[in-house]
Amino acid sequence: MRRTIRSLKFGFSEATGHGGFFFWRGLERCLGIGRFFLVARFFCGCRATFNEITKRPEQPRSGPAWLWLDGSLRARIRRRRQRYLIHLLESFPDRMTRPEWRAICRLEGAEHLEAARRAGRPVVLGFFHLGPVHNLRLWLRAFGFAAGLFHGGDLKSRGKLAQLRDRLTPFPGVPQVFFRGEMRGVIDFLQAGNILLMAVDMPGGRRTTVETDDGWTTRLNTGAAELANLMGADLMVVTSVNEDWNQFRIKISHLTAGEPLRTEKEWAEANRRLFAAVLPDLKKYPEQFVHPIGWQQVTRP
Repeated sequence: MRRTIRSLKFGFSEATGHGGFFFWRGLERCLGIGRFFLVARFFCGCRATFNEITKRPEQPRSGPAWLWLDGSLRARIRRRRQRYLIHLLESFPDRMTRPEWRAICRLEGAEHLEAARRAGRPVVLGFFHLGPVHNLRLWLRAFGFAAGLFHGGDLKSRGKLAQLRDRLTPFPGVPQVFFRGEMRGVIDFLQAGNILLMAVDMPGGRRTTVETDDGWTTRLNTGAAELANLMGADLMVVTSVNEDWNQFRIKISHLTAGEPLRTEKEWAEANRRLFAAVLPDLKKYPEQFVHPIGWQQVTRP
């Protein structure tokens, strides 16, 4: 019975998703990007208001003080509205290459990707679930970098709508998503000199401890460091945030240039440097940290 209900819900979601996909694309074509964003902001605001009024408020977060969020209705609506707007952008993977679309996203650190490409080295890009991460692969491809994503689900979980968006994304001949159990494909992808996005804030697997500058620790996955070591790839970290409701910023920080990371101590150091690069954005945009991880306060001797 539960399986039937899940299948019905998934089918309904796919059907409404396809309708919304073509509706928003047609609206942007008619109105242009400026007026499209105004309409989208109004729609997402109405939807967010209805959901926040009818659903239970978010549970307070545990962890560092800078991670706590304003629990007022107005703040909750603003956060939910922005999440809805970010998901709408997934309908435009082919149009993100246009100047008017690229103007709403600032890419910092592209020179690191260019240097790796000139040297013929692949890149493993570690990331946190901060800001518009669902659009990272799309934006990087729009800026001319054939990035792929290591995904924790499977092909069925993506659905036909996601596969339709894949066909519209720049570099359609270059694989875009890899699932668990597809390491052969991941290796071939990186050997071709491409860029792989990999989350470091997911539970499971081998993890190391990192510490904030105010006495809290969390644990990060070592998969990105291990894969970079295996492939002789450059290890980098990428953060993405929305600086305004229709202005986005992607920042790439370089960590290692094909350096060996063979031991757990070296993986821990790589994760420490990765976390240090991300921490300023975590503190500045805590409301955009959509995948809170476990935190522990350090007990000093």
